[in-house]
Amino acid sequence: MLGGTVTAQNVGIGISVPTRAKLEINGGNGRTVSIFGGETSGVSIQKDYPAIGFNQYFDEVGSKYIGAGYAAVQWFDPSSGALMLDAFPYGSTDASGAGTRLLTISNSGNFGLGGAAANGQLQLNNTLQNRKLVLYDSYNNNNQFYGFGINGGELRYQVDATAAAHRFYAGTGFSTSALLMSVLGNGNVIVGSGAGRLGVNVDNPGQTFAVKQVNGTGIFLQEASVGANFEFRVQYTAQTNYTVLLLRCNGTEIGFFRPTGDYVSYSDRRLKTNITPLSSTLTKVLELNPVSYEMKANNSHHEKSIGFIAQEVKELFPELVATNTNTEQPGMENLNALNYSGLSVVAIKAIQEQQKIIANQQKQIDELKSIVAELVPKH
Repeated sequence: MLGGTVTAQNVGIGISVPTRAKLEINGGNGRTVSIFGGETSGVSIQKDYPAIGFNQYFDEVGSKYIGAGYAAVQWFDPSSGALMLDAFPYGSTDASGAGTRLLTISNSGNFGLGGAAANGQLQLNNTLQNRKLVLYDSYNNNNQFYGFGINGGELRYQVDATAAAHRFYAGTGFSTSALLMSVLGNGNVIVGSGAGRLGVNVDNPGQTFAVKQVNGTGIFLQEASVGANFEFRVQYTAQTNYTVLLLRCNGTEIGFFRPTGDYVSYSDRRLKTNITPLSSTLTKVLELNPVSYEMKANNSHHEKSIGFIAQEVKELFPELVATNTNTEQPGMENLNALNYSGLSVVAIKAIQEQQKIIANQQKQIDELKSIVAELVPKH
């Protein structure tokens, strides 16, 4: 019997009444109760924190290697109900070793990987790395894979090439799904696949693109090289119950669209400098050449328009012509644009001059009438 106790064919080592199993062992070398296998490697059974050691055992000092090589231990915490798996680096026979937590399974079924606490159904450790969770990997590097990563302050959604895409789907049946949104590898974003609508701060947009403004901000468009920008937003004044579409350029308000549809530019004296009276325009106005014409582009129906030729107006009133030196139309460098609203100012000035001429002529006519009246005998 070799120091053991036999009760009703049960064998006990270190226990007087072995009733719970055919073999019961109490006590051990430290926590280790038994080791199965040779000196090159083996499996240990441990007590207190019940454990199974793979090429590992636990004596009075701590974890040690049964034989040379790698080791691991799977152990259970009776106080918390958690099951853990620790791994050990390469070590030599009977050398001490410190394990690294690989897996924690809580008593509620949560999994913690890489030393993470099992607070969620699946939780990873708090290391920051590009390749945190891999779904598909052909290249074995930290950038060319499908999966997720964590960097400082950001969650990475990774694909392995610019030709790949992030796509979001919703199931429409047991065999079909609807494409909701695509983020292409080149940075382009596509919402929907034919009937999609995009809402910013809008729960259920009724339009293709709907925006609800926040904190007095609107839609902002910025040029890439120097940062020049335009912003337009809806502005509501409660005192007058009046709503306009406000336009800003580089942070300065320049005008607005009224609810009637017309655009109004700011013309307040406080916004202007170097104010001088407009010189005579009547002679130049008489030289203007009104024409009828057809635009070449986007005019398949040959619709007629009336107006002026910008180059001709520029010779007379250069202030009314703006030239775009950065046009994106091939073969159309230095395109000229005409400020038609400014022509009304020129016309008013010409009318004022003409009215002075008419007034002077009327004065002369009245004077001549007076002279004639004095010369003609009265009957």
